Amino acid sequence: MKHTIITGANAGIGFATAKGLLEKGFKVSMFCRNIDKAEEAKKELIKLTGNKEIDIFQIDFSSLQSIKTACNDFKAKYNSLDVLLNNAGATFAKFELSEDGIEKTMAVNHFGYFAMAYYLLPLLKNTPNSRIVNVASKAHFGSKMNFETINAEKGYFIYNQYENSKLANVLFTKYLAEKLKDDNITVNCLHPGVVKTQIGNKAGNTFFGMAWSLFAAFGINTDKGAETSIYLASNKKVADISGMYFDKKKAYKGSELSRNKQLQQQLWEWSEKMSGLEWSF
Repeated sequence: MKHTIITGANAGIGFATAKGLLEKGFKVSMFCRNIDKAEEAKKELIKLTGNKEIDIFQIDFSSLQSIKTACNDFKAKYNSLDVLLNNAGATFAKFELSEDGIEKTMAVNHFGYFAMAYYLLPLLKNTPNSRIVNVASKAHFGSKMNFETINAEKGYFIYNQYENSKLANVLFTKYLAEKLKDDNITVNCLHPGVVKTQIGNKAGNTFFGMAWSLFAAFGINTDKGAETSIYLASNKKVADISGMYFDKKKAYKGSELSRNKQLQQQLWEWSEKMSGLEWSF
């Protein structure tokens, strides 16, 4: 039985992804912030799929210490992992710093992925043909990525920072894929589509929430939005594809900026510096 971690699996695309992979016979470990909601989601997933192979791990993706603790809890229980599916995301209306001194949108959306992969890499290396799947967004095409302002309050705007965090997902994917090319681990990212989720409404910005709701009103449902995540986590056709950006199950190169190797390196070095997590491959 293949085993996947899905972050943010209690709602939205994460829940739909968990449902799809449970239906395919996967064991799913749900990494979620709210344990009560995760327990309710687990009950619903078992009811929908008949698959009881579900674990829950509590985690706060804005905290590097919480991520470390959750991953260590997982490693104490398991010594292998087939798929790490980084899905959890958030937006914040106003500039806020995490306990680690990182702007919170970047802390959750980028450093959450960065730290999860860092701590779980030994298990992925211990598992033949393992995969890392990062949920990004077409919004990454709009990012200009300025490292002098990315962690600064001046000029902060919620959607610009969301674009930055999603470009970070693609840059991270491409850089890590190159580093792991000889380790039999694939790393890919994806655009789930414009999905009817509540991420924009939870941001706390009335204008942004209204704009998001209007935009999402014409979007696809979460089951449809989960299809590419499920495909990348399970399909044999992509077993040897790595470092790509997928949209509707098709591989693309991503934005021109995301393919800039100098920017990939710059993001990596900045991420190591901000997080204190120094990788060794």
